[in-house]
Amino acid sequence: MSTEMREQQSHLPMTMSYPLRLRVRHQGYVFSRRDAREFGVADEQLRAWTASGEAVRATQGVYYIPCESLTDAAFDTETGRRKVRATLLAIGKSHFATHQSALLAWGLPFDASRDAHDVHVGRQADRHWSRRRGVRLHRVPPGATIAECYGISAICPAFAIVQVGATIGIEAAVIAADSALHNRLISLCDLKEAVRWLSGTPGCAAVAPLSDLVDARSESPGESRLRLILRAAGVQVTPQAVIRNEAGTFIARVDLLVDDSLVIVQFDGLLKYRGEANREALVHEKRREVALQRLGYRVLRFVWADLSDPQQMLSLLRDLT
Repeated sequence: MSTEMREQQSHLPMTMSYPLRLRVRHQGYVFSRRDAREFGVADEQLRAWTASGEAVRATQGVYYIPCESLTDAAFDTETGRRKVRATLLAIGKSHFATHQSALLAWGLPFDASRDAHDVHVGRQADRHWSRRRGVRLHRVPPGATIAECYGISAICPAFAIVQVGATIGIEAAVIAADSALHNRLISLCDLKEAVRWLSGTPGCAAVAPLSDLVDARSESPGESRLRLILRAAGVQVTPQAVIRNEAGTFIARVDLLVDDSLVIVQFDGLLKYRGEANREALVHEKRREVALQRLGYRVLRFVWADLSDPQQMLSLLRDLT
């Protein structure tokens, strides 16, 4: 079992035999009905585990162990990964995660409300496929790079990003690409090659301008989406701009600085200010804002809810510029 999977320990059913426990851990906390039967587990016991919540049925004939003791975001990510692992265990080694399921494997952001309930898998060989509920199969042209991440065989990040852009839209692709570029999972050349590689597939026109819209400096999905909204409105900004005083002393690094102005646009995800331990971070942020205001800068702050009303955001921005 990989180091990444070892960090996400879970409680296995008390009635699970030791050999099956080893198999389940080795496979990333997933197992099949065949695994269970190999070590003497009857279908009645499988039904008892699922009824008690000790195991979750991912798709026909495969199960995963639920996560415990994780933050909400980490819980959702690891649960999703286990579902993907279980699905790949069920359908065979010639398949691999694609689209949103591959983004999940690589730890890249995606909108969980958009077509994320199904597991997306691909294959490069043209073989007979028997449909499964909750699984979407995609035929992938030869040449795509497949690698393993968190125990999941997945298409490489750049290709997954372009797939998502072609099926969901350019914004989803930009958000994932910004994160991948920022964390050096991919290069701009990788992204351009993936766009070229998918140029003949349905929806490819949507991702043609992708390399011109991404920016590795963005540090969160909220910043990426905010930057896209401003760009669509013709507002040019510099991400992660460094602000210094007249003496050249560093004052702050801000999310977005409107070009040729003293207007700063900040995105607040709120999570960084939750909890007693982060009170100092909030105090530091307030002091930083006062220092910026003394230099003549005006700061606009937006949260996720604001991004659903771009016109109101732009109206506030126009009032300052």
